[in-house]
Amino acid sequence: MNKLIILLTITLLASFGALAQDNVTITIDIKGATYQEGQIMCALFDNDDSFLKDAVREMTVQIDENNQAFCVFDGLPKGEYAATAIYDLDSNGEMKTNFIGLPKEPVGLSNKHRPRFGPPKFKKAKQQVDGDHVFDIDLENA
Repeated sequence: MNKLIILLTITLLASFGALAQDNVTITIDIKGATYQEGQIMCALFDNDDSFLKDAVREMTVQIDENNQAFCVFDGLPKGEYAATAIYDLDSNGEMKTNFIGLPKEPVGLSNKHRPRFGPPKFKKAKQQVDGDHVFDIDLENA
């Protein structure tokens, strides 16, 4: 009986280890912000239908003394992701837009996607994530 309990415990622990290996960490490395000026709002999206509407994960971070900001998302399943970053200059938690909806604050997308006409597209910003991954985003004015 004790051997059975030990065997089941080992099997269970091995299963948890296998599940943990399927999770990834995604880091968004944001460039183009200034220390003590505003904050960075990051978001991750995993499909076209929810892109720019319903993020899988989101967070707001401060800019460090080296003018860098990082958003780190742990425990995500492998798959396709697109990342966005908004430089919230006035730290109000919202992206300011002009009368036609274009951002008035600097923004950035994964894959350095810069739409010419119309809103950004998930298929242009997405990247396949099969392990721990870094998205590099340069903030730019629209």
